[in-house]
Amino acid sequence: MRRAASIDIAAEVLSTGGGLRIRTRGLSMYPLIRHGDLIEVEPTDASAVRMGDVILSRDGHDRIVAHRVVKVHGKGHGGTLVTKGDWTFRPDAPVEPGQVLGRIVAIERAGRRTMLNSGGQRLVQLLAAGISPHSRWLYLPLSACGRVVHRLRVKIRNSAA
Repeated sequence: MRRAASIDIAAEVLSTGGGLRIRTRGLSMYPLIRHGDLIEVEPTDASAVRMGDVILSRDGHDRIVAHRVVKVHGKGHGGTLVTKGDWTFRPDAPVEPGQVLGRIVAIERAGRRTMLNSGGQRLVQLLAAGISPHSRWLYLPLSACGRVVHRLRVKIRNSAA
């Protein structure tokens, strides 16, 4: 099935009030969404989207993109959204209201389901939107530290055995 046809089907399901579960590809939203995660998408009107939300939108190259809203320009149906992958350097082209397909409400990884917009997760999403312009620079050193800690744990485990 062609990519454009898949996008049209997704848009049709969401526009009629249905939800979607989609297996992700890529790492632009790492570490929140990883390659192979299952995301749950609910229909939403562009005017209901808030900063920090992770939305599913249609880009100008016949692709579906799941990125975080880092700015909202204008209110209602005339406004545009600025989205950005947490692991990318630059924001995407402005998203027009007609390009918004839905809002990601949950992520499932290894049988564990995380709801994005409930309780403390909403605060986490807002904080992530606030640091998003700097996120790539933060994750690189944190990832390096994580690898060092992992290697040390393996070394300690192997020496104890």
